[in-house]
Amino acid sequence: MTVDRRPLVVALAVGLLLRAAWSLYAARSTPEFLVSGDQYSYWVIGQEIAAGRGYRIPPFTDPTSYYPVGFPALLGLFAFVTMRTPLPDDPVLVMAAIQIAAGLVAIALTYVVALRLWGRRVGLVAAWIVALWPNLVMASATYSVEPVFIALCLAVVSVLVTHDWSTGPPSTRRLLAFGVLLGATVLIRPFVAPVVVGLLLACAVARFGWRSTVRTLAVPLAVVAVMMVPWTVRNAVTLGAFVPISTNLGDTVCMDRTLEANGTFRFATHDGCADPDLPEAERNRANLRKAASFVVEHPVKEVHLWGMRLYRMMSDDRVALREVEELGAGRFLPDGLRSGLGILADGWFFTIGSLALVGVAVRRRDVWATPERVVVFATAVGLLLIPIGLWGAQRFHVPLAPFMAMGSALALVWFADRRPNVPGMDAAAWDARYAGAELVWSAEPNRFVVEVVEGWRPGRALDVACGEGRNAIWLAEQGWEVTALDFSQVAIDRGRRLADEAGVEVEWRRADATTHRPEAGVFDLVLVCYLQLPGPQLAEVLSSARDSVAPGGAIVVIAHARDNLERGVGGPQDPSVLPTPDEVVEYLDGLTIERAGHVTRPVETDAGQRDAIDLVVVARA
Repeated sequence: MTVDRRPLVVALAVGLLLRAAWSLYAARSTPEFLVSGDQYSYWVIGQEIAAGRGYRIPPFTDPTSYYPVGFPALLGLFAFVTMRTPLPDDPVLVMAAIQIAAGLVAIALTYVVALRLWGRRVGLVAAWIVALWPNLVMASATYSVEPVFIALCLAVVSVLVTHDWSTGPPSTRRLLAFGVLLGATVLIRPFVAPVVVGLLLACAVARFGWRSTVRTLAVPLAVVAVMMVPWTVRNAVTLGAFVPISTNLGDTVCMDRTLEANGTFRFATHDGCADPDLPEAERNRANLRKAASFVVEHPVKEVHLWGMRLYRMMSDDRVALREVEELGAGRFLPDGLRSGLGILADGWFFTIGSLALVGVAVRRRDVWATPERVVVFATAVGLLLIPIGLWGAQRFHVPLAPFMAMGSALALVWFADRRPNVPGMDAAAWDARYAGAELVWSAEPNRFVVEVVEGWRPGRALDVACGEGRNAIWLAEQGWEVTALDFSQVAIDRGRRLADEAGVEVEWRRADATTHRPEAGVFDLVLVCYLQLPGPQLAEVLSSARDSVAPGGAIVVIAHARDNLERGVGGPQDPSVLPTPDEVVEYLDGLTIERAGHVTRPVETDAGQRDAIDLVVVARA
């Protein structure tokens, strides 16, 4: 199938236009000391690195490693290049270009990850959500770390989810690439660490042995360790201490751990933290110990603080709006515009967040059913939970945006499928139809299924939209290991009963074929029999089916054909759900077509026997 990339290209173009327009309006100045907070520190360290003076935070002169080196080093690299080339040496323009590029990467990689996990429709909806996300658009005019961190975090995840886990562990080359991206992201913000937990769980879901699992984890972790050596050595020399990431973790974990704490930011100068006059590395270690002691001595208060931090972290989504006006230009937005943008940002955030919860709820049975989904789920949960152990900063939730977009896209696609525009394609309606008859379809297998498959060596089979299971049961009787899925619970229950009566085992799944994404590369036979859908939906189903076929396996598609409208009898009368053999072949692009054409099936009518016209396509991987 030739995938139409135009919707993604349009999403990227709209995302670029919004970010560029906002940056032209709002990116007005560089950060200022004591006004811009972390934004100033990131930017000025980058300027010092570019000028060859090393990691420093003017006007201070003492050696420091207070912030992770990754983001300032990236800014320093770009500043170094623009200072020494004909490129514009305008820090405001350069910063906006970096943030816009990071935003576009996030849109594209959200699509890639969601496509791999849930299919093209979910991928496109998720990409559009990220492209239009107000806070992400406004972040393009800031000096904050979030846009770059999000892009790198998605890159780390995409390396794992684009691997075909049915073929075994990722290759050494892929693990090295994963390690390099992971190391770069850790040196920017170590919140990405839960992806390693996701990798471990993915190995468990894929049922790799412990040896393969240890190797799979060891390669990227070794790469990360090597990448951290230069920074760690620098800190050992300048600070006389072992500091692999930064020295601000101690301040971060102690600032919100006192009996009076309420989840908000406080300077780490209160009694719950160590003496601020201590040397930086020593203070960091002391604050870590104080935070740990507080958790042990006040567990009830600590649990209470988790809820308060989560509430404050999720209280609004206008952090980029505030950060823009914390730069050197000050508060330049008209009051009405500031208020309107804030309402828009918060409304978008709470709507998408609510939809994401719905998406996870409706897909709860398979949201972590494959190694790829486990990686994404573990990463998203980690990004949510880590800040709860720190303090309730609204910017801590920003990296969740693409994962929330994927969850909300699941919900929106689910809602769309619940409101079908194809007569009869509704789970409740089919439940009623199956419940109203002892057997809607014959108990015998479809004649074309028997004709095509009989004599094949049994393996693992998937029957998509299986109905009451007549074909699935026949395949099981022939020795196949069968998984059968349908969105009607009544049909699934009846198929289970018929299989028990026939004395065969079938794995029954209640799932919507248009959104369910079966395991990749594991089925020797995928059967799609009389699943009459509009072209775009059928293309999605067959694309997913194609991905689930094992090497050497086959897809068998049987359907009422469009020719049946004029030359046949019975079947659906809507041409949009009646494919041609050529269309099915196009949807199975990349497979070897063994058979594609029309077949006739005798049907008894009031006027006597007539022929219905079906199509049969057999394609092999």
